[in-house]
Amino acid sequence: MKFNRLFGILSIAILTITLPLQYSISAPKKLSSPIPSATPPTEDGVDYQLPTPAIVQKVARDITVRISSATNGGSGVLVAKKGNTYLVLTNKHVAGRESQFQIQTPDGQKHTAQPVKNTGINPKYDVALLQFTSPNKYQLATLKSDENQVNPLTIDRTIYSAGFPFDSKDLRFSVGEVTQLSDVPLDDGTQIGYKMHKGQKQLRQGMSGGPIIDVWGQVIGINTIGSHPIVPSYTYFDGSKPIA
Repeated sequence: MKFNRLFGILSIAILTITLPLQYSISAPKKLSSPIPSATPPTEDGVDYQLPTPAIVQKVARDITVRISSATNGGSGVLVAKKGNTYLVLTNKHVAGRESQFQIQTPDGQKHTAQPVKNTGINPKYDVALLQFTSPNKYQLATLKSDENQVNPLTIDRTIYSAGFPFDSKDLRFSVGEVTQLSDVPLDDGTQIGYKMHKGQKQLRQGMSGGPIIDVWGQVIGINTIGSHPIVPSYTYFDGSKPIA
């Protein structure tokens, strides 16, 4: 696999992650839905209206949570639900080895969360799942799947990044573009390289685990550690290396 050596942030791609089967996930929604989300064009010829950046920003606010523990902190995404139990996707380096977390949901409420064990996710991936219980209703992220390739992710495609910087109580939302793509994940699960547009607020510590969202409001990945290009020093999960 050949890459342009462009500077960018790496992202865990949603397509590399399989959520536990007992949880239900959010089905794609049309713009006419009470919850502002969107569905990309499908092979049936239906052409849905592209959501505005303001709508995508509201989606980001509704699905992104702040995570804190005794030793660390970061961001996460509400991705699934079973009964009153919510599943939060974040990075392994955010969760660390802690057994208890505090999750602040978009309504400002704080919940005690625990790590989900035996997830079936590749243990080398920088991915963790947390769960908390609440009777409140929270919006779940619409996850991009590989079932519909009418609107595939490509180089230079606009994306949005969100998360909670460690030194701010407010969600940061920025516009960027895809700079690198790999058809197989690297050994830590990263698969997408991207950068923020000039003049946009850059990613900060604390935003790890926050969502990367496409122009249709679908979560395509999560922020992960550092700002590094994909270069030959990286290794794929099967042990092979990319070609510069």
